[in-house]
Amino acid sequence: MQTSPPSAGTVSLGIEVNILPAAIEAVRARGGLVVAQLNPHMPYTFGDAVLAEDEIDYAIEADEPLASPVPRPPGEVAHRIGERVARLVPEHATLQLGIGAIPDAVLASLLDRRGLGVWSEMFSDGVLALEKAGARAWSR
Repeated sequence: MQTSPPSAGTVSLGIEVNILPAAIEAVRARGGLVVAQLNPHMPYTFGDAVLAEDEIDYAIEADEPLASPVPRPPGEVAHRIGERVARLVPEHATLQLGIGAIPDAVLASLLDRRGLGVWSEMFSDGVLALEKAGARAWSR
């Protein structure tokens, strides 16, 4: 697994907290080893992402960019769906989004709105576009 560099005796799982805590627990339960790649590009996030240094059996330092999916523009059908959904979203609405072509198309169609809120576990770069366009007011 990749983690942040150590800070005050802990590391952070950073951008991947979804299954890693359960995977670490399963490895420990089976007597396996926990190996971490300490990467300065991994952000230090809190909550379930924090792991004590002594929970790592082997650590390897690596300075590599984090993997990132190549953005793909939504296709024509997704674009049309996004426009239709966006027509239903008023100013100052709160959005709950996922990741994928349809959410991206909806976000791209909301750039002219103002005061939008975001309430979501995860979201795509389309939320950043809302921020840059001045559409987003807050997130939870």
